[in-house]
Amino acid sequence: MSQSSALISAIVVLDHPRKAAEKPYSTLFDGLIYAENQILVAGLSYYDSSNTSYEKPETMTYWVIASISRFVPSMIKELQPTTLAVSDYHLAGSILRLIPLPKDTNPRHTPSVFVSGQVSEILSNASTFTIDAKQRTAISQDGKLLTRWLFPDSPRWKIKKPMPSPTSIVSVFGPLTHVQVSAPPSDSERVRSESRDTADSNTPSQSQTRPNLHWIQMNVESLSFLGHARTPIPPSTPSEPLVTPVKKKFKFDFDAFQSPTPSSSQGGTSAAVDDLGSPLAKGNLKRNRDRTD
Repeated sequence: MSQSSALISAIVVLDHPRKAAEKPYSTLFDGLIYAENQILVAGLSYYDSSNTSYEKPETMTYWVIASISRFVPSMIKELQPTTLAVSDYHLAGSILRLIPLPKDTNPRHTPSVFVSGQVSEILSNASTFTIDAKQRTAISQDGKLLTRWLFPDSPRWKIKKPMPSPTSIVSVFGPLTHVQVSAPPSDSERVRSESRDTADSNTPSQSQTRPNLHWIQMNVESLSFLGHARTPIPPSTPSEPLVTPVKKKFKFDFDAFQSPTPSSSQGGTSAAVDDLGSPLAKGNLKRNRDRTD
């Protein structure tokens, strides 16, 4: 049973689509998520009851809502990567909503994070508190994500910063401002790691056992304190909703558009990954070309 939840809303560049083993309606992706100090790599699973095919030669840009946790090496079996290695991933989780974006969409938009759970630590002098979010995702039964929340010096919190106590259960929302990751392995370490993996695939190397992500930090934009119902809520009969002809009050007409479906014309291009300036993305593209040559 999940004790908390952590969701991210972000523009994600998805790549390497592949069907999940023994899950015919699930597709696995490797996603690039923009953060100001680090490009995050997430292994994501998407359950699609319409069984849409995402096998395309180019990368795809989407607006995504996903439940996320910190990637740990034991998750690699579920991700079944075809291109990336254990040391490449930071996050893992389940895509809950997937909307295709035009190929010229700028992916450099700050992600937003939603977390609900019990506060684990407070640093009043630093106007910061932490929540160690624990939840189940399609990738892991016991995913964890350490989140730090900062009350910024802004007009929103000028009068009072409602710092929770260590026992408070809260729901908090805000933009992702910083991530703390491990230093990536050097080229020589990567070569030694790959050599050890080839010699004995059952013995993980040091780079395979250490977590690549320590914590993520957000600015608090909204904070709600959650309570518990002490008495059962009596059942009630929902009233009929009032139907208001709102449509007549706007010039915009939704009926002028058809329901979008993922297509190659709506996806991004591989240039979108390069534009992010991610060494990992560029290195993976180079490795792909080397393998095909």
